[in-house]
Amino acid sequence: NAIEKSYNGFCEDEHGRPYLENRNVKALFKEGANIMKKLLDQKNLKSKLAERVFVTPERIDLGVAHPSGVGQRVVHAMTMQGPRSSLKLYDYVESPTLSFDLKVLNDGVISAHMLQEILLYAQEGGLGADRSQEKGKFSLVRFEEITEEPDES
Repeated sequence: NAIEKSYNGFCEDEHGRPYLENRNVKALFKEGANIMKKLLDQKNLKSKLAERVFVTPERIDLGVAHPSGVGQRVVHAMTMQGPRSSLKLYDYVESPTLSFDLKVLNDGVISAHMLQEILLYAQEGGLGADRSQEKGKFSLVRFEEITEEPDES
């Protein structure tokens, strides 16, 4: 039985620096919202968040020039053709620092408190491709609400 290989790497900018796409962070919030909806007493929180919260910038810098290394693990699956094994290779970054903004529709549905609670929960769930293996855990360092005044022009 031949072992198939799969590779999960970071996106890279024009200088080869790894980054996360904003959609990865949005997925973290949507997953967290789905879990936290009862604790936050909000029905359909995932869809409400998806329609009202926008992550910027599009490319979220990891604060490093290149990945720290490449990890690997064997993955086994039962398929219609029988058991299969594959070697999963993945890039990782040790101790990155991420900074991003959340633009939230100001209609009173999604609060800063909800977003902070989702992030606090997500610290243990992790961010990235190998969360089921306890990877991608993080620490929320700062959460700050910034209110922009509407443009009067």
